[in-house]
Amino acid sequence: MLIKLEADFGEGCLSVDDVMERPSVTAISQRLQSLGRTAAPSQLDGAETLARRNAPSAVLPVDANAGQPQAATATQVFEDDGGNHAWIRTTHIGSLPRGQAGTTLEDIIAAQVKAGVSWINDGEWTRENYISDMLSRLSGIGGNLRTSGDCMCKMPCAADMHDVPMYSRRFTGGNGLITLNPQRVAQADVACTGAIRYLGQESLWHSLQPFLDAIGGRDRSTCFWSVPSPGTLAVFCEDRHYGSHAAFTAALAEAVRPEYEAIAATGMVLQVDGPDLAMGRHTRHSDLTDEQFQDVLRNNVDAINAALRNVDPALVRVHVCWGNYSGPHHRDLEAAKIWPELLRLRARYISIEGANPRHSHDWEYFAKHVAARFLELDKVIMPGVLDTRSAHVEHPELIAQRLAQYVQILGPSRVVASTDCGFATTGKSTVLTEDIVWLKLDALARGARLAAERFVNTGAPAPTSLVYSPTGFRVVLVGDAQPQCLRLLQAELGPRAWSLDVLAAGGGAQSAFEALRYAIDTPTAIVALGREATAFAEEVLGMLRRDSQISRRPFARFAFEGARQGWVDLGGLPRGAEAARSAAEDVQRRMHDSMRFDKRQLAPSGVLASAPQPPPAEVDVVIVG
Repeated sequence: MLIKLEADFGEGCLSVDDVMERPSVTAISQRLQSLGRTAAPSQLDGAETLARRNAPSAVLPVDANAGQPQAATATQVFEDDGGNHAWIRTTHIGSLPRGQAGTTLEDIIAAQVKAGVSWINDGEWTRENYISDMLSRLSGIGGNLRTSGDCMCKMPCAADMHDVPMYSRRFTGGNGLITLNPQRVAQADVACTGAIRYLGQESLWHSLQPFLDAIGGRDRSTCFWSVPSPGTLAVFCEDRHYGSHAAFTAALAEAVRPEYEAIAATGMVLQVDGPDLAMGRHTRHSDLTDEQFQDVLRNNVDAINAALRNVDPALVRVHVCWGNYSGPHHRDLEAAKIWPELLRLRARYISIEGANPRHSHDWEYFAKHVAARFLELDKVIMPGVLDTRSAHVEHPELIAQRLAQYVQILGPSRVVASTDCGFATTGKSTVLTEDIVWLKLDALARGARLAAERFVNTGAPAPTSLVYSPTGFRVVLVGDAQPQCLRLLQAELGPRAWSLDVLAAGGGAQSAFEALRYAIDTPTAIVALGREATAFAEEVLGMLRRDSQISRRPFARFAFEGARQGWVDLGGLPRGAEAARSAAEDVQRRMHDSMRFDKRQLAPSGVLASAPQPPPAEVDVVIVG
């Protein structure tokens, strides 16, 4: 431990004698703080940050801004990297069924929240499809140079569909953006006929701004916006100008880079859709061998990284899939052959299929050959646990089982429950109807919660819930106020608290100290009725701090008419029932917020599931309760 601390805080920061004199995490933290030494944010691990956050104190200053959105700080490393609110989040890959006439963007956002999706988007409702939307802002693309007697571009055909002619006849031709019936090749008026240039962001904001307006004050980092990768554009757009795949994708990467950067600058997470990294093998590049495709794969990853060179990888997720179409998929490239290149992506979040019958076993290879390096690179996996092509609604138990396969390897903060692919590749190619989609997403949220509950209860003699409800609290009104004001506060605070007492300043500090000295079992809200009462309460609380022989539950401090630093300002003394009710609700909310306990904060992000251990033969302290 000393070696680790000296590496982070400097040589000589702590001695063995220091540790033995006061052998607790809190004491060690206080010792380091007294020296004025801090570690870089990247060096703080979850346990140290948690210990600092939860260090006990006789007086607990309630944050005057509690409940309000806060900017991330260096001391929030634990939460950002897998703490209370980052356990097995839920999301989907972007496209959602367009819904019935009259459905609004606000409706689709509300539906995602109601279903329990924690990482949302616009459902791609503002775009017919993400390929044509991006191509519309690039020069050198389109049907401006049609060749005589031929279409501008043939949609690539999935190689597996050649092997099932009876089945493929069910399709009229294209399905979304690829050909599924080799006898009826789908056509598109899309090809590269000249040098590619970015034409500007005007039409992007026509789609993007309505979504930003619709989410209002929601934390934008809990929202995402999808874009095609350079290699994906090359899958669906033939090159008739550059002459080589590498030159073509390099030009595309440079052209889309400003758009990637503009989206990331909004504070949302940028999702780069990369079916070219897997599906590209058996569609556009089906004439190559698996070994030859490795060059294409390496080139496509390079193109993504080039386009992302000015974007923080922590704000990027890349989606990889083998095509969201109903086919045999027996020509899919093995996941083992693409993972080495996926690890090079400049993205913290990697989304990959894992629910459909062809790829539900891929987690085993990941566990044996990828996970260790994945952790070293500080990445997060987004495994598909919902099959977006099947109308079956997965049971939450099955979803929890699939998530557990990754959670037991990486820990719960490095796993995001997701879908195999989007639910509607284009506005006209919905795979599943919206009623089934929302049932599936509801099951996703239920399964993710079930997986988290099981993980946190690993080894527990009796399973309990993830989050404990707040206990009751005691209210002490301090000071002399008008009888009417006192009656109003007693009427509103009394029903909200386990007990309510009034301490008049005229009784003296010693009397108030004795009244509060043994208030040890219940969190207490000290409510000062004015400036003089606040000064009196400060004196009493100082006496309680110096009385170190007794361990007490926290005292939270509230004041009317000019609160001091560390006190919550409740405004002026109430003159009516409505003002008293508002103040009482504020006290209750803040007291409950400080007491609500989420068991997930006990486990740092790297904790793995393990078998229960037998208790030691001897202990120094036994905690009951």
